[in-house]
Amino acid sequence: DFSIYVKNRLRTLMQSGCFGLALVLLILWIFLDARTALMTAMGIPMAVMGGVIAMSFLGITMNMLSMFAFILVLGLVVDDAIVVVENCYRYVEKGMLPREAALLGTKEVAWPVVTTVCTTVAAFGAILMIEGELGQWMKPVPWVAGLTLAASLIEALLVLPSHFADWIKPNLILDDAVHSEQSSGNAKSSESRRWYSGIQRYYERALRHILRHRYPAVLAALGAIVCAGALFQFGHLKFVLMPKFEAKLFFINIETPTSNSLDQTFETLRYFEREVNELPDYELESYVALAGASYSDQQNYRTGSHLAQLFVELAEGGQRTRSTDEIQDELRQRFADAPGVTRVDFHAPQAGPTGSPIEMRLFSSNQESLAKASQAVQNYLKAFPGVLDVRDDLLPGTREIRFRLTNEGRMLGFNEILIGQQVLGAFYGNRAAILRLGRDPADLLVRNPESHRLDFTALRELRVKSPSGEWLPLERIANLQEVSGLAQISRRNRNRSVTITADVLASANARDIMKEVAGEFDDIHQRWKGVSLDYGGDQEATRESMESLMRAMAISFLVIYFLLAFLFRSYLQPLVVLCSVPFGALGVFYGFALIGLPLS
Repeated sequence: DFSIYVKNRLRTLMQSGCFGLALVLLILWIFLDARTALMTAMGIPMAVMGGVIAMSFLGITMNMLSMFAFILVLGLVVDDAIVVVENCYRYVEKGMLPREAALLGTKEVAWPVVTTVCTTVAAFGAILMIEGELGQWMKPVPWVAGLTLAASLIEALLVLPSHFADWIKPNLILDDAVHSEQSSGNAKSSESRRWYSGIQRYYERALRHILRHRYPAVLAALGAIVCAGALFQFGHLKFVLMPKFEAKLFFINIETPTSNSLDQTFETLRYFEREVNELPDYELESYVALAGASYSDQQNYRTGSHLAQLFVELAEGGQRTRSTDEIQDELRQRFADAPGVTRVDFHAPQAGPTGSPIEMRLFSSNQESLAKASQAVQNYLKAFPGVLDVRDDLLPGTREIRFRLTNEGRMLGFNEILIGQQVLGAFYGNRAAILRLGRDPADLLVRNPESHRLDFTALRELRVKSPSGEWLPLERIANLQEVSGLAQISRRNRNRSVTITADVLASANARDIMKEVAGEFDDIHQRWKGVSLDYGGDQEATRESMESLMRAMAISFLVIYFLLAFLFRSYLQPLVVLCSVPFGALGVFYGFALIGLPLS
């Protein structure tokens, strides 16, 4: 079931926390000392516990998103503690007593540390302004991140200085000469004996060289930004709203003819069970068969006697070498000739709001034009490599009889509502009276015998009452046509609509494919009169989310600017700091382009 994802996320959180603690201890021990490293690393569990306590008061539950937020900020919660403890440590190296060093060192960096945490919270707060389903889905992230960072700030400014004053021993930091003389020259000589002094001198020389040639350095940095934009513009760097991950659990959605009974659908489902059961034991963990419903996630589902679904859980580790996509490809080939099936597709739960990577909607008042246009778009999509499970929602329904009034019928005063009421009464029944069975009321319905209700000839001979009181045969006032209808009729803005969906492999990009489709069917209203094309799925969600994200980022940058202006007491220096943001993103752009992963 879906609990495996919660267990995996909890395991990731624990592993990240332990790894973060070990890494902080190692790095601080290398640069400072063991006692300092230990008291700084204690900020990680304290910040997480503070965040959990605050979550309980605000009614925020521990779920996949909140655990993701904890993993996200694990590396940030010790930043302020490192700044505080390093500044205090610096004063102890100069010969100051630990208690005085803790007071002076914390006081010096208190406002910069507070501003740093506030700017980080403001950056996460931009997520709260994202509109649409994505914004609602990601709402717990900024709350949990902000609460955890606030807890880490309290620990760094109040708890950590107290520990520093009590635990740090000057004689473990200073040698006898530095401790006795406490001169600035000796302090500098102590600093020069650190193992990274050579690296520091090399960095200083490089920095002086760049400052002497600052204009070429700035032009080179701007050129790097332009090149990163070109990577994205010319398709070398892709973008997807939510990247796919290797899912252990996937669904096989099965649709049989809509006229099928539940027993017939269950018999068809047995064929798929046998095929899935033939997977090797080291690949198949378990499977569950379900007839009469189809689930896409915990909240969204469809019901119907023609629907069936298989929940397949794959084994992890061991002898399994094939990926989930490879196993699905094999099952697709096995199901290609499945008997008594109209559609088979695969779906795996992924991160983010539910929805198909590719989703398009066609609109028209003409059902025949809609069907032809839908088939043309589907055929075009199937030609793209990496596009799977192309389908629309035009499902054939059961047999139905359509009535069309004749001119004589309208002249006699009949309309569609009057005919519909009388035919419905003949088959379903008209309430003649209300009886009482014990304490419960029951309707007394008068309708035709069952043999007449199942006979098409009897329907033609059915007599209906005109507004003038005359009884006339139904076939005289209406033309009866027996056809196969649709299982459902979808409308949007009062027009009939058809939704086309498709899935894509990791090697394909839904954004690029949608661009190709938009260019190919730009003149769809000319090919099929009255048909229009709109886009949904990842394309619509990306557009809606990115527009609101750009506005949110602008507000976030403005808040960060004023926070920095308050700290620096300058309107120009914050701009210098904010200019580092796009340059910092260069590592992300070039790194993702190098390893071939899309931005998300």
